[in-house]
This record gives sequence, structure tokens and C-alpha cells, in this order.
Amino acid sequence: MNPLIPESNHLLSKGNFEYAICGGFAIDLFLGYESRKHGDIDILAYWKDRDKIIDYMKALGFEVYEMLGEGKAHHITDVKFQMRLKRNIFCCKKDCELVNLAESDEPDIYYINFRHIGQTKLNFIEFLFNAYYINPLIQNMKAINRIMIWQ
Repeated sequence: MNPLIPESNHLLSKGNFEYAICGGFAIDLFLGYESRKHGDIDILAYWKDRDKIIDYMKALGFEVYEMLGEGKAHHITDVKFQMRLKRNIFCCKKDCELVNLAESDEPDIYYINFRHIGQTKLNFIEFLFNAYYINPLIQNMKAINRIMIWQ
């Protein structure tokens, strides 16, 4: 198992919000082996926990950005000042090599370029929110994650 899976689970388990590992790392958990190099860690979470997640990740030293579309992201410096679009957020440390951010003409808005080189350090996490399918999916993913991580 890729060590980023238990590391991320340990980091997030102290956050007082529900989550599940999803995406490529979840598939590897299901398969029982690392199928390929993955670009990043994807976490499924509830929209209602968004502010709590932002505050928690910032307290851990992560910078938090909300996706805006059209290759742009908003740097969230305070949970009170968000665009609150129903889009993903990503959290990265200053040493993160997976994303390049370039300033735009708008305050706290950055152009983003993701580098698909494979994640090797726990310095980037993307949170996915989708109210339409998340409840049954998160329950199933949490059960799968619990079984696979602790085996």
C-alpha cells in the first residue's frame, strides 16, 4: 500500500469531519496493490463540513484554494471570504511540486497549472464535494477505506 494512504487517513482522522479516500488511491485500496502512479490524493467530503475542513487544513499549515473554473482558483485566507461555488477545494503546502500558481489581475485569484508527476509527499490534498451523490457514496467509501486501510 502506498504510504500516503495511511498518512492522509491519520492526518484527516483528527479533523472532526467525515471523509473518505476516493479516486485512484481508493481503487488501489480496493485492488490491494498500487496500480499506477497517482497525481494526487482525492478526498470525498460533505459540503456542510467545508468551513471546518478549510480551518483544519489551514491550522495544519496548508494553503487552501477553491476552484473557480477556467483555470483559476481563489486563495482562501479566511473562511468568511469565499466564493462558495459548489466546486472542489485543494490544499497544498508551500513545498508542493504538484501545482504551479500564477497571480492574476484579481486579488487572491490565481491561474493554476497542475503538474501530473505523481504525488510522493503529503503536501497536497483535494477535497471533492457533490451533494447529489455523496451520501450513499461516502458511506460505501468509508466502509471500504476502513476495511482496506486497517487490514
